[in-house]
Amino acid sequence: TIRRIRQLIPDKNNRMWVIYLDNIIYLDLKTESIIKNKPKINVDKSINLKGEIINGVTNWSRDSFFVYGFSQYWFRKSDHSFFKIDGSNKLPRDEILFAFKHNKDLWLDQKGLLVRWDPKTKKVVSYNSFDGWTNESLELNNAAIKLSDKRIIASFLSEGIGVFHPDSLIKSDIEPPNVLINNIIVK
Repeated sequence: TIRRIRQLIPDKNNRMWVIYLDNIIYLDLKTESIIKNKPKINVDKSINLKGEIINGVTNWSRDSFFVYGFSQYWFRKSDHSFFKIDGSNKLPRDEILFAFKHNKDLWLDQKGLLVRWDPKTKKVVSYNSFDGWTNESLELNNAAIKLSDKRIIASFLSEGIGVFHPDSLIKSDIEPPNVLINNIIVK
């Protein structure tokens, strides 16, 4: 079988995390040995990703990744365990194409909808063209990166490249006006 690598992520412990479509392993750069994902059995209800597809991961803490695709998981690096995330069913769409951590929130692209999500409080805020975001979707073969100054650069299908800082987007609370019909005349 062909093993397609989605991402390579170095860490401060001299490891290179290799993110596949269906698994996460790491290469110990000191010993040049590959460490495969063998989660401990029954570790706090850890689960197997059999049949799931990983679109990518983003660092959440020193010991965990946020793993995303059609389902969302925490991956604990210390024991190589996956855990289902409570509250991810409140997200507007099923699939996440890209995710970035900014402060305590995750910023997600869900096929043209930018979503700010706090996994702890489960608060979800969606951004679209009324809020300064494009309706254009990122795709898996496109690129996105978070810069050291916390701006995010993303490539889109037809609009080229977009650059934004998560703190610069303001959620529009504009609601359509109430419509009052005073009279209807039928002829």
